[in-house]
Amino acid sequence: MSFAQPLVLLLSQNRETVQSVAAQIDYNFFSLLITAREGEAAEFIRRGLPDVFIYEPQDPSCPSCMELASFQNLPIVMVTFPSEEFPACSRLHIAEILYKPINSEELNARLKSVTTLRQLEKQLADRPLPGTNRLPQVLLVEDSSLQQKIISRYLAEQGIETRVASTGREALEAARSHQPDLILLDIVLPDIDGIALCHELKKDPQVANVPVIFVTSKSGRENRLRGLECGADDFLTKPVDKRELVIRVQSFIRRKQLMEALRYQASRDSLTGLY
Repeated sequence: MSFAQPLVLLLSQNRETVQSVAAQIDYNFFSLLITAREGEAAEFIRRGLPDVFIYEPQDPSCPSCMELASFQNLPIVMVTFPSEEFPACSRLHIAEILYKPINSEELNARLKSVTTLRQLEKQLADRPLPGTNRLPQVLLVEDSSLQQKIISRYLAEQGIETRVASTGREALEAARSHQPDLILLDIVLPDIDGIALCHELKKDPQVANVPVIFVTSKSGRENRLRGLECGADDFLTKPVDKRELVIRVQSFIRRKQLMEALRYQASRDSLTGLY
């Protein structure tokens, strides 16, 4: 069996989840394989079929997921409600979170992010990556001092430096002068709309390759769609969940590092390291 597109394996015994994913996944980008049995899912994974695994555990204590946890190279998108705790099995390689009720733009944004990262890691699996002596850096564009403190603390706990900008103009200057690894961008800013600011960032060759994640309210579906259309890579919903923030930020920083490694290697001689 072969698939021209990335294959998504969905393991769920919840009919609503199965119907929602099957109806909303973008079949222009992905193929979908569905099962309700963990043993069958494990067999598909052993055969190397899926590129990403959407998993909705039935038991919060996750006693039967140990075999699934042994597949460390397969990214898992965990389906859960915002109020639920993660399964106790910490060995699961959770690459993304998908909250219920599932909507199409969130589902496909998560899958595209995960599969892009997986493809980059495969390309660079046997190549040394250029080293760096600095910590990952995030530019947080947020006018609320409380949100600035909360998000900065969450990221600092993961060894990620945060530079803060309270206005769009400050953000443009900081992005150009400090070249962050990621920009967290609030849509509502005192001087410029976040959508317009994203357009400016993506037009600027200095920072066009820096991933942008919008931070939006729960009711901001239209803003989320506009944000993705203007070049943003993903979005987070306010109030920001710590586990979701950390997973998404780490994923995009890793993706940017791999993209830079590919550009570096494409422009240099493999023996001398010269251009």
